[in-house]
Amino acid sequence: MCIFKNRKNGVRYIAILLAVLSFITVLSACAPVPMVPGGEPFGEQTASNEKAEQTYTALSESFRQEAPETWDGFTISWSKGYTLNAYIYRAEEYTLAYCEEMHNGEYLWYDGWLYWRKGDSAAYREMTWEELQTDMITAELWNRLQIQLTQSPEELTYKYIPMSNDKYNLLTAKFNLGEEQPGDYLSISAPIYSGGTYKNIGFRWQDVGDLEKGVGVDNTSVSVSFYALQDSTDLQAERKVWSFGHDCGLSEEGVPALSRQDEEREWCQDVIASMDFSILREQAAYQEDLTFPEFPSQCFAKQPEETEE
Repeated sequence: MCIFKNRKNGVRYIAILLAVLSFITVLSACAPVPMVPGGEPFGEQTASNEKAEQTYTALSESFRQEAPETWDGFTISWSKGYTLNAYIYRAEEYTLAYCEEMHNGEYLWYDGWLYWRKGDSAAYREMTWEELQTDMITAELWNRLQIQLTQSPEELTYKYIPMSNDKYNLLTAKFNLGEEQPGDYLSISAPIYSGGTYKNIGFRWQDVGDLEKGVGVDNTSVSVSFYALQDSTDLQAERKVWSFGHDCGLSEEGVPALSRQDEEREWCQDVIASMDFSILREQAAYQEDLTFPEFPSQCFAKQPEETEE
């Protein structure tokens, strides 16, 4: 027996049914992708806990034999609440420092000069790289990383990242810091390539601060990544000097997309080289007491004791 009284109603009901099914399909597409053991969205795959522990042990033993002289490139960044974000880059292509501070403008150290701008105001002074105290900062951060690698993390993950340009497995070790240490959390991360090799390694330290002021308001974090200086570059470093120079009227070229930066290196380098910062110095005021925002050295004020093996 036909459930439709006539052909017209049948077509109408079928149309409604198809619309409902389409709606359900859309909803299912918007739902979270289900997780399966060992597999995640986008083809990522998390290895077993045993594999993660083996990889962390191998990395710890290997890196603690390394000398800082062979890992002489670095990227350091720190933030304070929602008010300050600072970066120091030492790569073969660019060496610079940049900071954006809410209500107080931007700072750029580049090629022996420190610049500051806020709106239409600008200042500068001659400043050596040594005045940024990067040797002391990196030595302390290197020592902190070496000691932390002797500790047992509370959480370990070892995940295959297929969507990266050069496919690798990301090892992440997370630590909860004790009451006797400054800060609350620290995590070490390193991309591991075939054969167990690694090109960079770093960590992130965080002090969440007084949560009664609001989440993130009193937060302080420090991140560092070490790598070999030779043949190194950092596209984010290039973007910092590019943005600062463009905003100061030293180039009409706006900051390009990261993909274009990666593909057109010679053009990008030519744009940066064409920026004449002497023009900015002619227009800005010389300020003898101009300084770059201070690094939060409390992240290595008291370090954990090295664990004997």
